[in-house]
Amino acid sequence: MFNNRRLAFWAFILIVSAALTGCATTKSISDVGFPLAGSVVYITAVQNELQTETSSTNPAAGGGGLLGVLIAHSIDSTRNRRAEEAVTELRNALIDFPIADEFSQAVIESGLPGRLSLIEPRLLREAPGADFQHERDFVELHPKVQLSNNLAALEVSIWIREFELNNKNRPRFTGFAQGYKYVHPLPEPAAGKNRTDYAEAWLTLGADAIEGLIRLGMDATIEAALTHLNDRGFVHGTPNRYRIPDYTNRLAYQVRRETGDLLWLNARATPDETIIASRAAVELVD
Repeated sequence: MFNNRRLAFWAFILIVSAALTGCATTKSISDVGFPLAGSVVYITAVQNELQTETSSTNPAAGGGGLLGVLIAHSIDSTRNRRAEEAVTELRNALIDFPIADEFSQAVIESGLPGRLSLIEPRLLREAPGADFQHERDFVELHPKVQLSNNLAALEVSIWIREFELNNKNRPRFTGFAQGYKYVHPLPEPAAGKNRTDYAEAWLTLGADAIEGLIRLGMDATIEAALTHLNDRGFVHGTPNRYRIPDYTNRLAYQVRRETGDLLWLNARATPDETIIASRAAVELVD
């Protein structure tokens, strides 16, 4: 009886150890060894219009277009009408901007897919579902353009994630994920800082200016990804702490690189995401 219990105990320890060992862990970009010879790059060009972040109070709110932000929090009917008018105008001003086409074309023309894989990239017009027929391991390149949940900042991002196929040809996340996000925060509107005020501030800025910022974000994120791949990592800068106003409460950013008017920053807590912002939007904090 004692031996059986002891055997069961050690079998349990081995199972737990194996499970922990098999968990995906984040790998640095220099450990992956791009470009990969046997993997394909999927560029998921699925975004038809400007989106908002998913609301923490309503996970469905940010799943669609910009109007989803109105569902996020309950507000009185007068403010709701005003907010709906402002957000609708903003959506209509940008609805014809071909986000997926421009972003995916910029990614392809930059040569970024060729730095990730030796195989020709594949452009996906919809996210692969459960019935998608995978034929080989892949790297997903996911571009996105959105406004923060409070509409205070424009965010343009690319995430690179690596997947391997299991014995049933289903994808398994390897643990490698690297993100690049351009952030343009708006100054706080004089009238206040609710969604309506920020929506009206974006309208005042104008569709042409917003589209210019989106294109700047596309170029900046692609450049950061290429630089990271080519340099096998960023050169560390001074370990100062910076804040991007109206965007995040995470203060512990470290400068990694400067390019023109842009700073490339990494949060110490999440070194797998590079934040890119204009020098004017970044402030040093104690």
